[in-house]
Amino acid sequence: MRRIARTSIALAWVTAGTFLGAASSLAGSVDQARALQVVQRHSAALVSRDPEAMVSTEHPALILRYGGEAAYRRQLQILFDAYREQGLASEELGTPSTEYIDGPTRMIGVPAIRKLRDASVGIVYVVVSYDSGNTWTVFDLACTDTRWLKALAPGYAGVPNILGPALDPDFQGAGPIDSDRLLNYFSAGATPRPATGLP
Repeated sequence: MRRIARTSIALAWVTAGTFLGAASSLAGSVDQARALQVVQRHSAALVSRDPEAMVSTEHPALILRYGGEAAYRRQLQILFDAYREQGLASEELGTPSTEYIDGPTRMIGVPAIRKLRDASVGIVYVVVSYDSGNTWTVFDLACTDTRWLKALAPGYAGVPNILGPALDPDFQGAGPIDSDRLLNYFSAGATPRPATGLP
């Protein structure tokens, strides 16, 4: 069992992905595989500091939250500079959550580990589709909670648990966390705690 240090980054961003091989090795469905491919592209863009790829995979609501594409690109530069200083080396994806489906809307959570020079950070990506899983975008805001999920998918009522370890008290606070458990939080046989705190 690997253990990693739990840290907090004073950035309003959460992005993660990995290159563990084909996305299908972690995914249980076609939608999960497609969502994981988008997360991998987003992660590669973060690690390589590629703003074009970040914009192409980002959820439009987050771009609008920052004041449009030009303002979002300025925020990306700040983010890239911060991660350059912190020595962002790679990211590792875990097993995706059960897929939320409501008509053409799809939403999946993907736990991940961001590997920095002096620490590793556990996070959860939220990946959303509004066209029955044909195209996906990444919503990667550090303060993502169940209220944000409901804004992204108005019919969402906490089931399935999309944020998983981000809401689990076992993964909160300071100290080491079990990275294998975080990455495999949604694996078969795991018992994710239900999401709480919906308005």
